[in-house]
Amino acid sequence: MVLKELKDLKENYPIILLSENVYFGETFEELLKSINGVKDKDEKIRLLEAAFRVNMKKAVEVYKMYSDIVNEETQEYIIKT
Repeated sequence: MVLKELKDLKENYPIILLSENVYFGETFEELLKSINGVKDKDEKIRLLEAAFRVNMKKAVEVYKMYSDIVNEETQEYIIKT
């Protein structure tokens, strides 16, 4: 599997968030959009943490653009982390 060539964001988002894939920003955006609707957020929170470790600059950039769609609890968690 060539990580940089993965394109299917919905199917491969955990792998894309853990790599320096060119679709990292778009995938991180999708994660932020979907995190509010999840009942068990543990997996999504772990992915958020991992994404910030992989590419902090891009993750912060995307988070700033979409912070208004993330609920307050998740925003507080991201800021603390």
